[in-house]
Amino acid sequence: MWTPALIGTWCAVLCLSAVYLGATYSPRERSVEPQFPVLSEHHIISLEPMTVPIVREGQLKGYVVAEVSLTANDEAWHGRKFPTMEMSDQLMATLQTLPVMADPNFDLKEVRAGIVAKMNERFGAEAFYQAVLARLEFLSVADIEKTRNPEIYRVKSTSIAKQPA
Repeated sequence: MWTPALIGTWCAVLCLSAVYLGATYSPRERSVEPQFPVLSEHHIISLEPMTVPIVREGQLKGYVVAEVSLTANDEAWHGRKFPTMEMSDQLMATLQTLPVMADPNFDLKEVRAGIVAKMNERFGAEAFYQAVLARLEFLSVADIEKTRNPEIYRVKSTSIAKQPA
């Protein structure tokens, strides 16, 4: 009879002391070096995703699908107004003039540098210093036409259930 009462009392004391120590105990603060530097002096400006038609020599060559973010200097960002519509307009104009990914002289570093240079030139300040390309794809007219014709663009599927074991 005394054994279950002592076990219950022991469990209650143990649980209450664990809750008390968990609520009042604070571990020693250790200085932890951050693994990545914190971008406290910079802003990341995300522009809206856009599809830009690429026209060369009077013909539609394809479309560029782009999602671009720009990193801006804190001092230049707070000192001026940069309207998002003008930034998107400049990005569209820049993507239309840069070489497309199907060209043999396409260079991704050159595209990033071109976007930053054109943005800084448009707004008259050295505010932007890096372009982060989350998505940059080129769809040619032939690729788009393939998706419209089901005989050419046919996905072959193999049923796993009907294969012999």
